[in-house]
Amino acid sequence: MPELGGKKGLPLCVLEVLRARSTKDKPMTMAQIEEALRSQFGMEAGRNAIARSLSLLREMGYSIPSGRGGKGAYLEPLFSGTELRVLIDSVLLSRYIPQEEAKALIAKLTSMGSAGFSNGAQDIHAVDKWYRTHHQAFFELLDGLSQAVRTHVQVRFAYNHVGLDGELTSDGRLRQAHPLALLCAQGQYYLLACYEKERELRHFRVDHITDLALTSQPAVTPYELSEFRGGVDLAKYAAEHRYMFSGEPMRVTLRMPQTAAGQVFDAFGHHAELTPLPDGKWMEVRLTSSLENMRIFALQYAWVCEVVAPAALREMVRQDVQRIAQRYERAPGAE
Repeated sequence: MPELGGKKGLPLCVLEVLRARSTKDKPMTMAQIEEALRSQFGMEAGRNAIARSLSLLREMGYSIPSGRGGKGAYLEPLFSGTELRVLIDSVLLSRYIPQEEAKALIAKLTSMGSAGFSNGAQDIHAVDKWYRTHHQAFFELLDGLSQAVRTHVQVRFAYNHVGLDGELTSDGRLRQAHPLALLCAQGQYYLLACYEKERELRHFRVDHITDLALTSQPAVTPYELSEFRGGVDLAKYAAEHRYMFSGEPMRVTLRMPQTAAGQVFDAFGHHAELTPLPDGKWMEVRLTSSLENMRIFALQYAWVCEVVAPAALREMVRQDVQRIAQRYERAPGAE
């Protein structure tokens, strides 16, 4: 660290010393701050100058309480250790963030903790052990899509699938669409968009998009589509399209054991209505969802979930279950 010749930077140096070395349990005395300034910044500062710096920092809004019994001072971190852990875990679980960007984000979050936080957080830093997208320009891409949604211009992009090697593979075709909104669901970011002619809402995983270009052609707004004429409620939309399949939402009725209430709330929150049945063991679940999304939910919980209505969804699931049963009646791998 280069030496600071003048005193103008003293308050910032005191702030950095407190950020790096002080905690509520280990406040720093004037003598300790003085020694840290000398060793860390090559700066000589008397106790009066340090006291004035502390007063100035407090006036500027920094929370610098005194230690127990009025001895010493410490910088109260912006986030508690538990809050930072939750944020860091969120970065780890966000698979759409590439590895290097995830490491950089975690480093920034860790630096906002109190002294010693990084030592106790090593167990949550194994970014390379989590499967992550191989998209190397995700934040730049997300920023470009956000701009397109905000300014209502059409976008052109390549949409890829993941090959057997885990890498993105393009079909060689460029798509042009009207971007309507960005939605984070099921641990992934999705672009909600529609094509010019169809005007049917489609979902594109953002980490599968490459070669993004913003055009000068105006795009439609969400309110021009039937799905959003009553207003844009992305939380409601996510509940109705849990697995990000398109389709018009319909009223659905399920029969499930009351012990499955947790799974229903995990999936749909309070958008689902749960009514206990007279036997005390089963419940009726009513909600609004597109059929394809409810088809996946019903199959996921097939051993405890029965579709009561609509008849079309019940028939879809019945045929799916029949095909599954037939497959398992055959020898493994037999056609």
